Amino acid sequence: MKKFGTRFIVTICAIIFALPVFADVSIMSLSDIKPGMRGVGKTIFAGSNIDEFEIEVLDIIKNFAPQHDVIMVQLLGKNVEHTGVVSGMSGSPIYIDGKLIGALAYSFGQFLKDPIAGITPIESMMAIPSKEAVRDKEQPSLSFSASTLLNTLSSSTPDEFLSYWTQQQTSATTVFSDIRPITMPLMCSGISLSVLNRFTPYFQSMGLQPILGGSGGSATNKSVQPFQPGDAIAGVLVAGDISVASTGTVTYVNGNQVLGFGHPFFNKGPVNIPMAQANVLTTLSSYMHSNKFATTGEIVGNIRQDRMPGIMGIIGGKAPIIPVTITYTSPINEKQTYHYEIAADQSLSATTPVYFWLTVLTTLETARLANGDYSMRLNGRIAIKNHEDVVINDLYTGSSFNESPGGGQDIMQAAYDIVMRLIPLLANEWEYPEIEKIDLQFAAEPVKRSVQIERVWFSKDEVLPGDSLTVHIYLRAYQNKAIHIARQIVIPANTTAKRLICTVGSAEYLLMWDKRFAPARFRPTNFDNLVSILNNLRQNNNLYIQLKAIEDGALIGGQELPNLPPTVMTILSEKKNSDTHDKLRESLLVEKVIPTDYGVFGGKSISMKMKK
Repeated sequence: MKKFGTRFIVTICAIIFALPVFADVSIMSLSDIKPGMRGVGKTIFAGSNIDEFEIEVLDIIKNFAPQHDVIMVQLLGKNVEHTGVVSGMSGSPIYIDGKLIGALAYSFGQFLKDPIAGITPIESMMAIPSKEAVRDKEQPSLSFSASTLLNTLSSSTPDEFLSYWTQQQTSATTVFSDIRPITMPLMCSGISLSVLNRFTPYFQSMGLQPILGGSGGSATNKSVQPFQPGDAIAGVLVAGDISVASTGTVTYVNGNQVLGFGHPFFNKGPVNIPMAQANVLTTLSSYMHSNKFATTGEIVGNIRQDRMPGIMGIIGGKAPIIPVTITYTSPINEKQTYHYEIAADQSLSATTPVYFWLTVLTTLETARLANGDYSMRLNGRIAIKNHEDVVINDLYTGSSFNESPGGGQDIMQAAYDIVMRLIPLLANEWEYPEIEKIDLQFAAEPVKRSVQIERVWFSKDEVLPGDSLTVHIYLRAYQNKAIHIARQIVIPANTTAKRLICTVGSAEYLLMWDKRFAPARFRPTNFDNLVSILNNLRQNNNLYIQLKAIEDGALIGGQELPNLPPTVMTILSEKKNSDTHDKLRESLLVEKVIPTDYGVFGGKSISMKMKK
């Protein structure tokens, strides 16, 4: 007798694991569903009562996606004829003759005269719980590497970067332009309208419709009760003083297991996202798309599976979160402190930083209550279990990438800077870190403390090794104040380079220069090296003077080897050795750091000859 293979045993175990979930429900097979059949659906339109609506089967769409059929139906009844297919109805259970046939999941076209929708067959959803038995065999995919992300640090404006990020994260579930998953409302509490508008295209690309709302009052909040088919359910992304959660509907409950949505949340497979009850206050009717207006209730468990046919959650489960504390002080306002938690599952590594970005911007705008010209100091820390903390101490006064009129530029710059630390930490190729907390302490001053580098000149045009060179820097401060700085640098006596470059610039300017001529410095070799790179990023309030030699070198194992002989460079350039090093076009001879009380912008790079 042949032995059974491992794959066969895993499959059998998965089927056995799934069977009890549907042991006490009567289902109707897809093969038994015919056009013209009538049934009922369950969902909440307002309040806590589960309402019923009628459906009529129009046809079966075979292979809507590979091995995924959809039941095409027309919705009937007073509520649905008024609202059409509603965002938030995803997962509404549909029954024919008392038998569960599936979950309302898809909408057809826009501005239709009749509410036409698609149902995910319950047989497809039955397969979701079986994936729990093999969840450890699946690894979340990364859209980016830490090296790629570090090389975007100053290559774009925040809006351009968000646009690029949006393109990378566009939902893979939008199969056809006129047949798509029902848009899920993304209820945002405590988010400012100006911030939300900036992020709306990003959310819409993922099948989410942002809606501003607030926390439910005591009159509308129902007490925590066990889920029932037709109840509102939420996947929580942010909770606390700011909350962000997407709502859908429960399809089926058995014990502590819950099925819902009928289509993916993010389509990430095995996940671990906080799951909460939701309170539907009302349904907002619209010719374009109607939405359930809901608030997030108690977190009661976690979503464990996020698949093409829907989601599965566990009541009583616990999902990982990142605690965030933001403190804001100002001479014209009282000290304010904000607390919230962000979903921290590895499957969300590409989206967590965006939700964090959203919350930081909103918190700072809310704390300030105005958009004047400000400067803002930050003492921040990202605490990582079993690793060195990432520390961010800097001054923000606005940025060259934010040229829009009006104030608030320091807020944009600070939030962007923090997010650009978090993204490579989460989306790296070595490990998913356990971030224990993020603590950000902001101190604002109602004045814009910034300077622009206007002119740089030297005491000599040509130098010899060992010479002393005076660098003169002319700065133009905000509101036209002039500042002159002079510093001496000594040309190293052992340099053999024929040409030198003296660069005077801001942190941003030097970062752009390094990325152009020495990008290998931003290619970490492991997670600890990544943390080290982030901790050694330059500060905005420092003025930097660099003297560099134009000569060939290499970066091997994170160590710079400048001024290598031509024979060594030839050997390293051979094809068999090309993957062992990164080429450097210049080597740093001298760097002086001049602390200032200003945010420094701009820079100048001037070439000089070495005397024979």
